[in-house]
Amino acid sequence: MKEFDIEKLECKNIYKVPDDLSQNIQNNVMKEMKANLQLNIECKPAAEAFF
Repeated sequence: MKEFDIEKLECKNIYKVPDDLSQNIQNNVMKEMKANLQLNIECKPAAEAFF
């Protein structure tokens, strides 16, 4: 352990994610938000839908 030098350690990114992960997450969130908004509007009288 005397010869251990943290500066000589190799830094690697071991996590792999698809290139379009962020876009897919954003698309899914937007779909859910639109569906929930539509559901809220359909379930309330027109005057209450915007409050």
